Amino acid sequence: MESAGCRQRQSAASSAIPARCLDHHREDTGLVAGQLQRDMAVDGDVSLDQLLAETERNYIEAALRLAHDNVSQAARLLGINRTTLYNRMESFAREQ
Repeated sequence: MESAGCRQRQSAASSAIPARCLDHHREDTGLVAGQLQRDMAVDGDVSLDQLLAETERNYIEAALRLAHDNVSQAARLLGINRTTLYNRMESFAREQ
């Protein structure tokens, strides 16, 4: 559940998503280590590129939820250009 502070608009000076708003997307070190062990047991190998892409996708999805699917606002929350966000979203769609 998001807090009232997370629903407020971000000021131009503070464009990054506050950590408290993404707590449900962050994993502590123990969970990450456990996931890494499970991935290695299943696949025998772990791709850092895949893990980074998955993390990026999770942050983009979280920003879009916080911005109520407003891409311009989500881009501001992530601290990236709107065009960059559209390009990354298109990239994720092509990968599926």
